[in-house]
Amino acid sequence: MKLNSLSNRRRSLLAAILSSLALGLTILLVISIRSPQPAEAAASQFDQLFGTRGFVSTDVTPGDDDLTSVAIQSDGKIVAAGSCGIGTKSFCVVRYNVNGTVNGTVTTSITGTVDKANAIALQADGKIVVGGVSSFEEDFTVVRYNANLTLDTSFDGDGIAVIPLSDSQVINDLAIQPDGKILAAGWTSGTPGRHFMLARFNPNGSMDTSFDTDGLVVTLIGSAGQATSVALQSDGKIVAAGFATVSGGNHFAAARYNANGSLDTTFDADGSVTTAIGAIDQSYDLLVQPDGKIVVAGYTTTEGLLEATFALVRYNQNGSLDATFDGDGKLITNFGHTGRGLAMQADGKIVAVGTFSYGNPLTAVVRINPNGSLDDSFHGDGRFLLLTPGSTQDTTAVAIQADGMIVIGGWNDHQFILHRLLGDPHQAFTNFNAMFPADRVGTNPPGLPSNYGSLGDISGLRGTVTKVR
Repeated sequence: MKLNSLSNRRRSLLAAILSSLALGLTILLVISIRSPQPAEAAASQFDQLFGTRGFVSTDVTPGDDDLTSVAIQSDGKIVAAGSCGIGTKSFCVVRYNVNGTVNGTVTTSITGTVDKANAIALQADGKIVVGGVSSFEEDFTVVRYNANLTLDTSFDGDGIAVIPLSDSQVINDLAIQPDGKILAAGWTSGTPGRHFMLARFNPNGSMDTSFDTDGLVVTLIGSAGQATSVALQSDGKIVAAGFATVSGGNHFAAARYNANGSLDTTFDADGSVTTAIGAIDQSYDLLVQPDGKIVVAGYTTTEGLLEATFALVRYNQNGSLDATFDGDGKLITNFGHTGRGLAMQADGKIVAVGTFSYGNPLTAVVRINPNGSLDDSFHGDGRFLLLTPGSTQDTTAVAIQADGMIVIGGWNDHQFILHRLLGDPHQAFTNFNAMFPADRVGTNPPGLPSNYGSLGDISGLRGTVTKVR
């Protein structure tokens, strides 16, 4: 009896082992033979603990709510800024908890007309700085909020600092110096056209007169231009990027300034550089790498083509093109349309986001290796499309969380929207109903549930995804 019982147990054990091996081989086969799929169908990229399957939409006001910038607080909360309202526009800020629920909102009208917020920056003390323009396109405007989203009256008396000049000016980006001074970059009208314009504010909201004597620096690059982004180097030098008109067309432009506001002549000999990629080029964001190299992102168009595509340029510290970046310092992704946001992961990979506008607009994400090649570990070819409901949208910003998750912001049908993606989803999936191809293989990452049931609708598809440990 005992012998027969042991034999049966061995048979059962052997059957279980063979069954497990067969399942394992099936999983490996599914994974190994998977064919490329539309990136929007890969469920593993979305952080399922954020909003609804990685997506949040916020109707801040009954009017048009257009998100322009995002930042991540040290506690993981996400702060988004933009413009809200019907007819008249106000600065508006929404703060989200780590799970995507709204933590708080505030709207601030500066002139009662059209006030638009274009940039956000976070101070080390938790205060929130928002920059843009008030009274249509008239005045550089900076607003500072306390950590509880009330106006900080220690900043220029009422929390609002406005530079009233005779010409029009717009702030497009902000940066906070280690000493608490606030840098704003954008453009001012002039002759023959728009100029780069930088302003620096003291922590109390007054103009910093140690910055070119009056707190303002105006630079003409080409025959016209505007700064769309600004960043600080570790040595205190200031880099501004945007685009300038050269020989009748717009091209990428960058300028570097010393801490006192003077142009840094060690940068391309005169402190500024322009780079032609295609027929028309415009850049919208920049970052300074830890090694001092400068990455600028935007879009380019080619002669004969009506649509644009994401483009990036990387400069050496002296302003020359970095030939180690895609061979010539220039990368054309042949993807997307308008590249608007740029961020760097801890591993040196670069994430660029924008809008894919062929037909209904989509959110486009590109991840690039440090050498300028597309990162094929990110959705097979380094490119990823996100479908969202609605007929109009713009993707404007990206930020990387401390845990590596990618937060993407913009607006859709004039509501604030956020996506959160897993930066490197080391997640194994198998597909038992042929709806979703297997995606990532590896260990279970943080930020995902311990198992998946039916995920229901994902980008218009339905199916069941099962996680394999």
